[in-house]
Amino acid sequence: MGPHLIEVAPPGFQLGAGVRQGAEQGLVQQFVAQLAIEALAEAVLLGLSGSDVMPADLVLVGPFQDGVGRQFRAVVADDRRRLAAPADDRVQLAREVIKPPGDAKQDLWIIQEIARRMGLPWNYSGPADVFTEMTEVMPSLKNITWERLVREGAVTYPVDDPDKPGNEIIFTTGFPTASGRGKIVPARVLPPDELPDTEYPMVLSTGRVLEHWHTGSMTRRSSVLDQIEPEAVAFMSPKDMRRLKVWPGDFVRLETRRGAVEVKVRSDRDVPENMVFMPFCYAEAAANLLTNPALDPFGKIPEFKFCAVRAERAEISNAAE
Repeated sequence: MGPHLIEVAPPGFQLGAGVRQGAEQGLVQQFVAQLAIEALAEAVLLGLSGSDVMPADLVLVGPFQDGVGRQFRAVVADDRRRLAAPADDRVQLAREVIKPPGDAKQDLWIIQEIARRMGLPWNYSGPADVFTEMTEVMPSLKNITWERLVREGAVTYPVDDPDKPGNEIIFTTGFPTASGRGKIVPARVLPPDELPDTEYPMVLSTGRVLEHWHTGSMTRRSSVLDQIEPEAVAFMSPKDMRRLKVWPGDFVRLETRRGAVEVKVRSDRDVPENMVFMPFCYAEAAANLLTNPALDPFGKIPEFKFCAVRAERAEISNAAE
């Protein structure tokens, strides 16, 4: 498989063909156009994490300040040294497992080259320099140094002293407010952007299955896990399946205002009536062809978990390709 070409440009530049990654990545072009160029390399890697892109397959192409296009071959997870901040409040150092193949470059190298083409004098010698700068502007990283991360592997924040372990509870003596007390304010709950109607009478929600993490970029390459959940399915309540006259293993056509997917159906009593649940880890039946890209007005988070859908029996005999 050849390199995947992603055309990048500063804000306002006409992307043209833009992303050439297949129909399931159709919304990525709109997303890329809105990104700050200095964060683009990492964002593109994340955006393609559910596809078959492998190390050294991704190439960034773009015209820069001098009008010349350049290509940067990027590495992925196992090839790079990086920091991770899981939900348990740890700052964790992830070490390089294998050397980057061929002429593949680290994210930091690519981002700095893009920045320099834009006239920014970025000159970080490595991740340690970036982390040191982060500690200067992020109070949560106080008393955590790169050397300590190298020595201990992970440190829980906040940390009271360079030689003390981190605190398991973040706010033990108060909150970072003038009074030290937390502020609790009422929330005005907004309805979903798209509600069911006579044309699309059911609700579609998306999520994970136990065997596959997020987009399945790693777990679907595990033969053991992929044997357990090898193909795309949609989950519906037994009552809705009876109404549609479908049995487990039959195909249903799920259609929203944005697209349609035909997929096998599975009975699940945990799914509420009048709802369809669809995992988003299967590129061959991509859930995000159906989901609503509308953003909530505050967090700017896409409403991928709720949209109106029409479900009907599909008269096909083969799985979605």
